[in-house]
Amino acid sequence: MAIVKQGFVVGACLMGLVTSSVMADTLLDETYIGARIGLSDFNDGCESGYTLCETTTWGYGGFVGYQWNAWLALELAATDYHRHTATNANGERRSNIAGYQPSFRLSMPVGDRYSAFVRAGASYMDVARYSTAGLEDDDGWVPSGAVGAEVRLLSGLSLRLEYEYLHDVLDDAGHFASLALTYRFGGPSAERTSKSMPPAKTMTMAEVQPTVAEDARPLVEKPAPQPSNLTPAPILFALGSTALNHDARVALDRLAASLRSDQTVRLVGHTDNTGSSAWNQSLGQSRAQAVRRYLADAGVPHEQMTLVSHGEAEPVASNDTATGRRLNRRVEIIVEH
Repeated sequence: MAIVKQGFVVGACLMGLVTSSVMADTLLDETYIGARIGLSDFNDGCESGYTLCETTTWGYGGFVGYQWNAWLALELAATDYHRHTATNANGERRSNIAGYQPSFRLSMPVGDRYSAFVRAGASYMDVARYSTAGLEDDDGWVPSGAVGAEVRLLSGLSLRLEYEYLHDVLDDAGHFASLALTYRFGGPSAERTSKSMPPAKTMTMAEVQPTVAEDARPLVEKPAPQPSNLTPAPILFALGSTALNHDARVALDRLAASLRSDQTVRLVGHTDNTGSSAWNQSLGQSRAQAVRRYLADAGVPHEQMTLVSHGEAEPVASNDTATGRRLNRRVEIIVEH
């Protein structure tokens, strides 16, 4: 039974990985997968009359999620909470516990790299209890919930710390504290983005990066921009994110090294239409500020840079598709005399 459960957990993780990889360029651009390991605690083995209770042990599992918008995601998880034992005068009782959970995850950004979240749903608990009386299955659905925090590490990768509560597992509560590594497919490389980016009339002078809304309108009143080799290649931000990925940093380093003292840089932040317009206006500003901070650290004087956010107001593609929303999460960088 334990081998079957572990095989299901591994299979679920691999299925999520394969499915997400195949469809990452289309609808599941906002899909993520993850693996977690931690300590599980179930007190059911320590009821009256039992001694030598082993209620805490290692557990592990995997999950796949879809980010509906900047706050809300749907997750499917499979977890092996492993074996819990207790002993009384009649011998040992062993409980093998696994859970399969659909849940909704509500998150809130805290700064550029951090976020806090709560998760709520239900868990189908697959419990097999072995004792001198034989095998007893105690399967069924129970409410479950979790709280935690997440920090972005590299492009697409983040680390998650989570506490999970499982209600009424074998007449008692279950607990699982875990550390997880998550990979998000929403942070594509510059090469992939540039291939799918529609040729815009004046976009050749602008850098498209995953952040807030930018001027997609022809800038007829502005001086002609500098040659395009001074501007970074199009780069997208992940949903709800202000983090610069590796390709963005390389492009900005190149821009900072090529910029002349008589040139100015205008940063325009854009978003997709996920969330409220007020939130997107602020997110666009934060993305433009993230670009300005990086350029300033690279040696570009603050007085050479200006920034503005257009939020969700000026998309360059349809917000009805995942690909379109990905293209709209950008910061445009315009170099002028």
